[in-house]
Amino acid sequence: MDRTTLLQKLSEELSAKSVFEAYERNIKTLKTDSLRLGIMGQPNTAKTTLVNCLVGTTLPVSTLPSQTNYAVSFGTESSITPTNVSGSPVTEVKIDSEWLKSNKLTILEINNDIVPDEATALELCTLISQFDVCVYLLNAQSALNRTDLFVLKNLHDINMPVLLVLSRMDMLSEDDSIDVIEYVKSNVSELNNVTLLGISTSIKESSSSIKENIDVLLKGTNVSAIRKNFENFYMSIAIGQLFEICQQHIDECVAKKTSIDKLADEKIAKLEEKATDWLRVETALRQRISSISDKLRIFLTDRKADMVRRLSHDVDVCGDVKLFWEKDFPFRLEELVRSEMGSATQLVNQELIKVMQWLQDELLKQFRCRISLTTGIVSDRARGAVQNPEEVSIADTQKLKIVTRIGTAATVIAAGALFATSGIGGIIMAISMVSGLGAEFFMRKQANDSKEQIKKHIPDIIERANLQLVTDYDCKVQDVTNELVAHMHTLKADWLESSKKTIEQEKAIANFNFGSNKWDSIMSRINQLGELLIN
Repeated sequence: MDRTTLLQKLSEELSAKSVFEAYERNIKTLKTDSLRLGIMGQPNTAKTTLVNCLVGTTLPVSTLPSQTNYAVSFGTESSITPTNVSGSPVTEVKIDSEWLKSNKLTILEINNDIVPDEATALELCTLISQFDVCVYLLNAQSALNRTDLFVLKNLHDINMPVLLVLSRMDMLSEDDSIDVIEYVKSNVSELNNVTLLGISTSIKESSSSIKENIDVLLKGTNVSAIRKNFENFYMSIAIGQLFEICQQHIDECVAKKTSIDKLADEKIAKLEEKATDWLRVETALRQRISSISDKLRIFLTDRKADMVRRLSHDVDVCGDVKLFWEKDFPFRLEELVRSEMGSATQLVNQELIKVMQWLQDELLKQFRCRISLTTGIVSDRARGAVQNPEEVSIADTQKLKIVTRIGTAATVIAAGALFATSGIGGIIMAISMVSGLGAEFFMRKQANDSKEQIKKHIPDIIERANLQLVTDYDCKVQDVTNELVAHMHTLKADWLESSKKTIEQEKAIANFNFGSNKWDSIMSRINQLGELLIN
């Protein structure tokens, strides 16, 4: 692939077609069969006068500086047409000149209005690339100034042949003329491409000598080499522009990567901070579950009076106190306790469901984790993700299920203790011990007195039974709490790991999307184009 094609492709890939278009526009003036003679100098240095003398035109001249540039070429019919050359307004002149025709020569008169400290390399090159050989005019009365020297040095850098002519020498004395020539010689002595034409008369009088020297320059000029230099210069300008555009993209990618890394670090830091929210949820969970015991106590306290009333009624209507105490009372107490246990179990399960629903909302709201609930049972499926949350089990199924009875048929809650027994005697002894009464006490007392003694201790017996109920439920609820907390810790670890993994994946995708691989590849080819230019 030749370098022009490569430049075009790189410009397209960087969405910088204007760079290639500018390059083509600049080198267009180089693609001509004509030999281009530039007559250059600052305003009011007799450039137009020299053109008229060389080819016989009658272009207007004035002692006032003129901003008009002329392009003079061979034509069988003379004409003057305003046109545009390299973006600058130029008056195109056609004239039937044998000298122009035989040399295939075009003369371009250009005013040197370059400001050394402000002119860019591209602006200067655009100006001087319009010709292959230069006649540079200096006003002898102002000699060589900084602007003239700036242009002459740049012409030297591209090795363009320059004929340096001093105009208005006829306005100086002989001594001044000698001084001016010596001054100019001393300043251009190192510019080996510059030939100083020592004349002492006006431009008109010296035109033949100037023309002869121009012919010498034209014959010795390597036009293709000069134009190749200009082409290389324009190519280097285009390469530099593409380099800057590509480097800007690379810098943006680096800045974007830095921003992505910073954002990922900030997310992970916030993730660590948010991890403390799990502790707050755990603390709130424990508080909510602990309140269930308080509600159970209140419930049993509210039910105590009814239990006392019912047991007292049974005592009142019994015929044989001893028999009732030995056989009926323990089982009647168990029946009441079991009945209250069913209501208590329902209460506990309802409260646990409320806690689970709250926990579900909190996990979903704060961590986008979801749990599945059934009545009193937690789903045993354990799945979850941060970005696409699914059902997440937070406790084993059997651990949360509250049984509706405690023990077997041979197990009763009485007088604050849980007893396993195969007969009634153990129950009687337990109740008697707790109540502070001996079994023989009821045998010695009259029936009415015995009934009152039993009724007197019924509230205490029920209170102790309720206390045992609460204690037993507390143990079971604590087991549920421990299971929930343990699972929350596992879920937290999974959430943290999954969240960090998601952040890392987002970071990797973002870095890939904003990666500089594409621009690095283009930059490598720009450097390759630069190497082709050097070689």
